[in-house]
Amino acid sequence: MLKVFEKWPEGWDAHAAHRCEGVNLGTPEERKAEFRRVLGYLFRGGERPSVAPILLDQLTAFVRTLEGQVLQTTAQNKPFTIKVEEKGFVYTPSATGRARLQRFPRIQLYLDEYAQSGSLEANAYHGGSNQSYILTLLRMFKK
Repeated sequence: MLKVFEKWPEGWDAHAAHRCEGVNLGTPEERKAEFRRVLGYLFRGGERPSVAPILLDQLTAFVRTLEGQVLQTTAQNKPFTIKVEEKGFVYTPSATGRARLQRFPRIQLYLDEYAQSGSLEANAYHGGSNQSYILTLLRMFKK
């Protein structure tokens, strides 16, 4: 069950502008706008974002088309390659050459969070390793 925010000791906007650790944008106004955009559906009268969910099978099929290409992370333009294996996606950053496995259940968490928030911004997600890679793939898939 989702919590509906009814009261804030300092007001929701003060929380968003100054305290919320899930909002990483610059100015207080930018922070409030991002907070409202990502979490507005939790407020009375707020509407849940209307986004089409991304199915794991669809994303996996798309990622297979990217194998062998050098991609760039959206956040820091770091080059990497991608490969689909039995257990998940394998990211190989060009800088290190060390492969990193992201298992399908973890990828599904990102897809579930995307379906809830409709956001492709890093602060809308739970974090964890490989976040910049999966968010890059989600952005590419949505284009």
